[in-house]
Amino acid sequence: MIAINIALFFPEQVVSLAKELNSLVRETYHNDPPATKSIITFEDDHIKQGHHPHVTLFQCFIERNNLNSFIDTVNPFFEEEEKRNKIFKDFHLERSNVISNNMGDNNYVLSLSVKVPHLEELRKFQTDLKKEIDKFIIKEEENNKEVLKEAFFKDSNDEYIEDGTLSYVLNFHKSKTNQRFHPHITVGVGQKSAIDHMILEEKLFAQQQQQEGNVNRKKKKKKSTSFTFSIDKIGICQIGNHGTCRDIIKLYGDEHLPE
Repeated sequence: MIAINIALFFPEQVVSLAKELNSLVRETYHNDPPATKSIITFEDDHIKQGHHPHVTLFQCFIERNNLNSFIDTVNPFFEEEEKRNKIFKDFHLERSNVISNNMGDNNYVLSLSVKVPHLEELRKFQTDLKKEIDKFIIKEEENNKEVLKEAFFKDSNDEYIEDGTLSYVLNFHKSKTNQRFHPHITVGVGQKSAIDHMILEEKLFAQQQQQEGNVNRKKKKKKSTSFTFSIDKIGICQIGNHGTCRDIIKLYGDEHLPE
């Protein structure tokens, strides 16, 4: 069995923002013991280590011996550049649009919400993809937790995979699809108080940047806090803890991810 994420990767300026926020989360949460097993880290080496910042399109468990057939089924959705350019464009995010979700074990995930003007079209794309790969998706919730944990990418056999991560991947096909699909970028994990503090700080920072921008508009000194971008790389990845993209199995688009 293997835990799969079909992930959308974004350009360098958005990666830089994700890394900056991730660094702030890690500084806030660094001295808390659970961080050693729960922390999300963005590494400069994007080959095998660390977490590749992304927007998740779909997650699921499949049998490992079905992986090649799964990829063959997915290929037509992403191989054509023209098709990718049509659907994965005009994504927009605001630095201040940070949200949190309770992942269990007293951990809250910090994410950037991504706005897509053609969201219904993207949701239909996800639905069409789901129909094609449905035959591969493992849906039985009675699977042994220890068996499911072996489906994830781990740096060592004793690396911690949280129950919340298992449940999220197992139920993604029904809980995060159709009208329940909301694109976002996960940037870190921490306790509720720390995450709530960061959300407040980011909103205050955005307000300050806006005020400075109004004063310095003619001098063009305002630092950008919003981005509109297109997705030109899509990956089939093996998932790590917290739904992170840890091992890129197949990459559509450019051969390399921005660092």
